[in-house]
Amino acid sequence: MNQDPLHQFAKQLHIWATDHLREKPGPFRTVDLYPVLLGEKEFLSPPIVFWINRESHLAAGVILLPKNNLSEVAESGRKISAALGLESYYTWGIGEVSAWGVTTPSVRLWSELIPVTALHETDSSRKILTLLLQEMQSRFFGGEQQRLQPSTPYLTNLLHSCIESALLISSPDRSNNADRSPLACIVLQMLALHSMQALPARTGPESLIDDLNLEMQKLPVPLRTALSLPTKSLQPPREVKVKLHHLHQRLQQLGSEITPLLPEAISRLLWFWSEAEALAPLPALLGKNCSTLIINPDRYHPDESVAIEIAPPLITAATAFLRSFQDRDREHPDQHSDLLDLRKPITVDEVIGNVSDHSMASIYEQKQFNTILRHSWANRHIKFTATTPRWVWRVIHLVGLLQGTPQGVLNLPADWLWAAYGEHFFTLLSERVELNRISPLENHSVRIEFNRSNNNRQLTVDSFDNDIRLIERNAKELTRTDILLALTLPTDILDLLRSGELKTTTDFASHLDAVELFLHSSIGRGLWQILAPKKQLPKLKNMMTEIIRTGLPLPGKNVLTALSRSGGKQIHPDKAAIDRELQVWLGSAALTALHPGFKPTPAKMTSTPEINPAEKIAATLIKAGEIPSFPTDYLYATPEKSRRQYLIPGPLSVRETFFDRIIMQTPGGDTMQVEGVATAQALELISTIQKTEITLPDEEPAVEIILNRYLHDLQRLYATVQQHAGTADYRDKEELADQIWRHLQVPPRGKLNNG
Repeated sequence: MNQDPLHQFAKQLHIWATDHLREKPGPFRTVDLYPVLLGEKEFLSPPIVFWINRESHLAAGVILLPKNNLSEVAESGRKISAALGLESYYTWGIGEVSAWGVTTPSVRLWSELIPVTALHETDSSRKILTLLLQEMQSRFFGGEQQRLQPSTPYLTNLLHSCIESALLISSPDRSNNADRSPLACIVLQMLALHSMQALPARTGPESLIDDLNLEMQKLPVPLRTALSLPTKSLQPPREVKVKLHHLHQRLQQLGSEITPLLPEAISRLLWFWSEAEALAPLPALLGKNCSTLIINPDRYHPDESVAIEIAPPLITAATAFLRSFQDRDREHPDQHSDLLDLRKPITVDEVIGNVSDHSMASIYEQKQFNTILRHSWANRHIKFTATTPRWVWRVIHLVGLLQGTPQGVLNLPADWLWAAYGEHFFTLLSERVELNRISPLENHSVRIEFNRSNNNRQLTVDSFDNDIRLIERNAKELTRTDILLALTLPTDILDLLRSGELKTTTDFASHLDAVELFLHSSIGRGLWQILAPKKQLPKLKNMMTEIIRTGLPLPGKNVLTALSRSGGKQIHPDKAAIDRELQVWLGSAALTALHPGFKPTPAKMTSTPEINPAEKIAATLIKAGEIPSFPTDYLYATPEKSRRQYLIPGPLSVRETFFDRIIMQTPGGDTMQVEGVATAQALELISTIQKTEITLPDEEPAVEIILNRYLHDLQRLYATVQQHAGTADYRDKEELADQIWRHLQVPPRGKLNNG
């Protein structure tokens, strides 16, 4: 059987098995077609799995379909059986069905010949399936169920199936992996408490989450913090609560035997979550005597040298669990979910990580990110354009905060090597760090190695041809074009660049017709595709600008003159004739086929998304200067010496009041004390737009005056927003007005009346 008939037969077996379970109810409750199981850093997908209790991950048996011979399926049979907690598996081959033990080598436990007629008769095949199910039921209830011993593969898949099935119910649109965090953290809470024999014994589906939160006080503070944050506001549907309670009961049944298995099981889950986040493998850390900042790790690093860890809440929760399990008294790193959360200078020996969020920032986020860069790039007014992906702000913020002479390894999307935003990115990056090495990775990414010591005069480039190439920094300033060509060009073309037969130049205005012919040659078009992936060849009127922008190498003036003479004024240039002329001057390298080493990130990720009416109107209002900036626009009458600066730790609300003294608190528990109701109202209001510092007048009456003016201006702004919404082509005008408001850097509408 080849692959397609195997899949077709598996589907048919699934239909027959489903009919059998419906017509003859028994202990087998459900049957799955190609369910996804987790192996050790691999996915397993057996054709047919029968379940006694799917919720408790209690499988009765699995049927595999060997392609040619049984030896090919033995290894996968052992892995799948381990993932399902089984001691045997079944095969349906061309001549017989069999049961096999999971020992090495495999031992046949049972078999039944398949009549030749079964290949053509449905009834015969159904009878074979009935015999197989009878054997499966007899074997399972005859002792295999009682012999089930918890194992790492089984425990991994018990946890995985609970999280994924619950996620499917609570969040049918699973495009955002962050949705997995709250549910997975509840599971990690149960495991942490189970390992300490503190799992609540008596609880129900409705009370489980609250009971876990009460018992969480028994966990070490760093672990409790990491496991609690994503679950604070979780209110899952009833079905999800039942699934989580099912897992709670199953953990109690398995008892303390699973405790030693937890680290490896969670490490395997961490691998899956890292795969879902598309995190590339990271190198080993420097060692225990060096402090490390690690970003989006693909696995758990047990080294105590990890000082700061940046990752999605799900990843930091898992690593915190593994750290605590390794040594409950060890020091935990400072954990954050986003690089942009960092505000203070960073002094570490090493930075390693993945930074790869290709998505575009909204207009509001762009303004917010540009503001955050003022913390890391003091006295600089850095801005990026609307087509800049989010990861760029994060990397520039990071290198701006770095102090001392750390070395670093970052896996980044490769688009910065040719995209328009990349020039600004590379300039800023080069101001703060010096690239030592760059290597291509899978998924159109690159790994950059850097330091801040500025003592390396060469850049090492690992090319797609597996050559190691060196770029000297002495001759000229390093450019993105130098790097991209060194990564992708074959050696014979690179030799033309080294010899000067091809070179980057701006002195070609008098040879534009010849440059146009060069771009239609094999080598010219290939170079263009490398330096401007998926872009059409430039028109003559834009050619000079585009050639200079990309840094595309051109042949010398003598070659361009010869091309002009041979090409003439052709409407459709003769590519073969141009190639022959270039071969005379450049040799056989002119005929070398060039292929872009990288592919641009899909357009839906890197191009500007279609702007909805709300975002378009908001952009118009921002450009027109309609948005009041508090308190900057209102302090002109307040002398500098009469102002006071406040640092805002997060969204603020009033916790308690004692006359004019007011204590304010963030959701995370940070507090600050202020004097005056107007000052407190101003801080609460401005904290909603994520400002981290604010300057207000010293005197309370002056604060009240500018606050009232700001609130008045906001009301007037909302009237303007309503006018724009009223003239837009949108069905629900009020909803559109609210959407526009949310795109502006202003407090929520509900806060205005409370001011």
